Amino acid sequence: MIKAVLFDLDGVIANSEKLKGEAHARTCRIYGGQVGADVYQGVMGQSGNSVMKAFLEASAINVDRDDYRRTFKEQYRSLLEGGVEAMPGAIKLLKTLTDQNWKIGLVSSSERWMIDLILKSLSIEKYFSVIVSGDDVTRHKPSPDLYNRAIELMEVKPEDVIVIEDSESGVVAARSAG
Repeated sequence: MIKAVLFDLDGVIANSEKLKGEAHARTCRIYGGQVGADVYQGVMGQSGNSVMKAFLEASAINVDRDDYRRTFKEQYRSLLEGGVEAMPGAIKLLKTLTDQNWKIGLVSSSERWMIDLILKSLSIEKYFSVIVSGDDVTRHKPSPDLYNRAIELMEVKPEDVIVIEDSESGVVAARSAG
């Protein structure tokens, strides 16, 4: 019997995928590279390191990874603070599930600071009993580690959970978690 719903964040709850791609493209431009935000589509849902690597390769720039991360964080934070929108129907679904006493969790490969900023911006922190971020595990999607951790924290069986995902790596992770 289904007892819980686990949501991905970027592209499922928040319309933030385009902002992440744009932040990476801006970061590359700062270092002299020319690359479009569309590179993000090929690595969506993967770890920050995998995404950074894809943008560095696509823009053919050589930059210190820590410098890149700092600059990306500044760019992404600026875009998020400028306004992130909820995906159509997402907040209504969260409210409906909460009103019906479902257990609701959030599972994202994103770093916790990104998740917190988005949840606060959308005023939806209250809906999630469990939040698992890329900071909480060693291996990110498509590894099942994020979902396994959320299932453990929610104290439910994998077969009692519905997962709502938008990326291939997220679907693979959810299926691998059972």
